Amino acid sequence: MKSIISITALLSTLSLFSFNAMASVAYGTPIQVNAGATVNIEKLEIGNEILTASEGSTKDNIIAKQIALEFHAGTVSEITTAFIEYGDNSKLITTLDQAMLTISGRLVHVSDLVPGQDQLVDASGNAVNIKNIFIGRFQGGVADFAPKSEYVTENLFLANGVFLGSFRINLQLDQDNNMEAFKGQVLH
Repeated sequence: MKSIISITALLSTLSLFSFNAMASVAYGTPIQVNAGATVNIEKLEIGNEILTASEGSTKDNIIAKQIALEFHAGTVSEITTAFIEYGDNSKLITTLDQAMLTISGRLVHVSDLVPGQDQLVDASGNAVNIKNIFIGRFQGGVADFAPKSEYVTENLFLANGVFLGSFRINLQLDQDNNMEAFKGQVLH
C-alpha cells in the first residue's frame, strides 16, 4: 500500500504555502464520522474520528474505518472555488485543486473533472454522476484536515456522500506538481 507524506513533513511544509491556495471544502460540508452521523467540517477538531476507506479497500469493495484527525485547519476568505452538482441534487463547494476519487479508482483534481464523463464514488463504491461544475468566487470559510495515517486509502474521506482526498493527499499532489504520485489507481 502506498505511503504518503508524514504529518511532520506536512506541518513543516505548511508554512511554505498560503492556506488559501490549498485544497479545501467549504464550511457547512458534512463529513462522515461514523456509519450514521456527519459533522460539518468546521466543527471537527484534532482527535475527532472520521470515516475513511481502509487499507484493504478496493474500488469494488470499500471497507470503512474510523481514524482520528491529527491535523485540521480552516480560514475565511474570498477564493476561487468549484460548485459541483452531482447525484440526486447533491452539492459540494471545493477549491479547484481538491482531489476527488473517481469510479476508475483514480484521484482527479476538481479542475480536471468533466461533467457527464467522470463519475465520483459514494460510500458503497457506486458511481455518482457529475451534473455540473461552476467556477466562481466564494466568500466564506474553507477547511481541510488529515487523518492519522500515511496510507493513501485511509486519507480518502466522505464529504456529502462522496470520497475526497485529505489535506495530506492534496499536499502530496501539489508537491509533485502533477498526479504522478498517484499515476496508478488508488483503489484497484
